Amino acid sequence: MHKAWLLSSIIATTLLLSGCSILSGRNLADISCEFPDDPLTLAPNWLCDPQQVGVEYAAVGTTATDNQAPLQAQQVARLLAVKQLAERLQAAVSQQVGIYRDSSQATELALAQLQQTPVLGSRRSPQGQLYVVVGMDENSWIVAGEKLLSDNWPFWQVPLSDRQTVIESWREFSLN
Repeated sequence: MHKAWLLSSIIATTLLLSGCSILSGRNLADISCEFPDDPLTLAPNWLCDPQQVGVEYAAVGTTATDNQAPLQAQQVARLLAVKQLAERLQAAVSQQVGIYRDSSQATELALAQLQQTPVLGSRRSPQGQLYVVVGMDENSWIVAGEKLLSDNWPFWQVPLSDRQTVIESWREFSLN
């Protein structure tokens, strides 16, 4: 009797779990992220964790699409995502160099280095928000930081004699 009850409990639990998976049309592992503007609707995992797109450095931008053409909305959301990456890049460079300059100007300089960052995914929520994820691999991040430094030495106030050392330490810093 006890074995029969245990066996039927195992079968019922298995059916329940597989039924939930079938009913949702999704793998149970995928049920983890909802749209911020529509919490009842599942969103792509990269919306909650941008690194899910498979690169080391990623960010998500969003914009309403009400009064914008689709291409314009995509550009706005992309720019907002790239700006987040630029803020992270300038903060990392500032930390590594040990010189904290005007962060808005440093972010603008970093933003100029990241203009070619590709869109890796986009999705529109049922409420009309457009979400765009951009990202770059580790090597692209390191190169962007090197360019941010080397194209703007006067801004960072790094003496000529220290510039090569700073670039080398940026590369080491980024790899750790």
